Amino acid sequence: MPNTTSAISLDLPDDVFQSISDRMQALYGIHLPPEKKPLVHSRLARRVRSLRLGSFDAYLTFLEAEDNAAERLEMLAALTTNVTSFFREAHHFRILAEQVFANRPSKAPPIKIWSAGCSTGAEPVSAAITWLENGGTLDGLRILGTDIDHKILRKAGLGEYSKSEVANLSPDRLEKFFSQTKHGNFKTSHAVQSLMTFRSLNLNEPFPFSGKFDAIFCRNVAIYFDEPTQARLWDKLSDCLMPGGVLFIGHSERLDPKTSSKLKNIGITAYQRHINGE
Repeated sequence: MPNTTSAISLDLPDDVFQSISDRMQALYGIHLPPEKKPLVHSRLARRVRSLRLGSFDAYLTFLEAEDNAAERLEMLAALTTNVTSFFREAHHFRILAEQVFANRPSKAPPIKIWSAGCSTGAEPVSAAITWLENGGTLDGLRILGTDIDHKILRKAGLGEYSKSEVANLSPDRLEKFFSQTKHGNFKTSHAVQSLMTFRSLNLNEPFPFSGKFDAIFCRNVAIYFDEPTQARLWDKLSDCLMPGGVLFIGHSERLDPKTSSKLKNIGITAYQRHINGE
């Protein structure tokens, strides 16, 4: 029997769009203004059809079932984009080496880095490679990678990437920090992988840790939030930095005035927490 839902023209009523928008804001802090309705329609229509539902109204009912957290995450994945690459915005990793790694006193505790919204792991892997290239030891660095998407976290944990995903890495880095699998993919070395831990985290909820970080990467995540939600996120992240710690944000993102007063700009979209007395 043919899948009749594939032939149905699905309309997205304004009230259903608003309900989806409200749910995304409440659950994940993601802002979907009216001009995003065509994008929501296009991307979620695929979910409606794949679930063999006849309308967006039926999808909303399905979505709001108490035990349907999995579909809410599918909706989130459909409406956001996990674009990442190794050493994206390379100047950030130079600043990481010069301002964070180079200033570590001998016999100090391990440096702690948080990659918030780590996607498939290219960002934390790039930080780990930067550390190892600068003579770092395996007991001197701890990297936490977090994301809300369980599927991409599994990929990050495996540390295996296709040839196209590592295309921007030099042959030298590929040889030193990856091994090629029998399927032609590239897997991160034990040294790189041992520096990283991955866990699920919703940045719109209270953070489940109280420790401070020497550096935090949160790049191209806040672009999905409205200004008040962005301001709350930047404020929370800045409070998670040690004095002298560095926050890296996306090239199109800007800090709010309150957070800016706690940090000083030390490079393009790189901000350092004031040291006591500054």
